[in-house]
Amino acid sequence: MIIARPAGLPDRSTLEANARDLAPGLSRFGIAIESFPKYLTTRPDWDQTAPILTDQFSPANLLKNR
Repeated sequence: MIIARPAGLPDRSTLEANARDLAPGLSRFGIAIESFPKYLTTRPDWDQTAPILTDQFSPANLLKNR
């Protein structure tokens, strides 16, 4: 997931506070949101030469002309 906003990224303590606030609502879905902030980084950790995935892509499109 890529997070961007005009005012810059929030600091870690803000992310942790937001995660704590969201945790009760997400726990029933099995999402441990409070553990997410420690995995966030500002360094790209993906293949930057790969094509950009957009909402125009669908695996069904690959089978369309077969």
